[in-house]
Amino acid sequence: MTSIAHYRALVRRVDEFSSGVLREHGDSMACSPGCDSCCILETVNALEAWMLLHYAASLGPVLMDELMRRAAEPAEEGRPCVLLQNGLCAVYEARPLICRTHGLPVYVDGSVDFCPKNFSGLGRIESPFILGIENLNTMLGAINLQFQREHPASFFQQERLNLRELFKRPVADILAEDGPLE
Repeated sequence: MTSIAHYRALVRRVDEFSSGVLREHGDSMACSPGCDSCCILETVNALEAWMLLHYAASLGPVLMDELMRRAAEPAEEGRPCVLLQNGLCAVYEARPLICRTHGLPVYVDGSVDFCPKNFSGLGRIESPFILGIENLNTMLGAINLQFQREHPASFFQQERLNLRELFKRPVADILAEDGPLE
């Protein structure tokens, strides 16, 4: 199984988990389209960069030009994610795993954490609805290493890729340099 197939399977599992949390606790969650307070992502691993680039390649020229314009703006502390457009993610379908887990109850460093806007008044969240974020990160890291072995282009050997840098030039140019993986 390729790294891309492993990644897509992991995304499906996270999305299924998220759907279960929404079914059980959706009425106590503030997360919805337009809520972008957690959209501050600056970097992604090589695999997720590849996924974002391939998805972005399918965006229309107007959206891509806007994305490149925002990417060229100087980076500032606290500036929202470059992929955010009018309060919505321009690449929502291909968003990285960290974005898919924001707002969900996660177990990290020995305790449960979640967005303070969510689960107010809820006394307890049962364990089937708590995501082990460290395990997820371990799986993602292993899949990313497999991706880097499968795709030795120097561009994708970087540990983290800055989103602003990634989208400053036409996506097609980057993909043409590094060749297709699938």
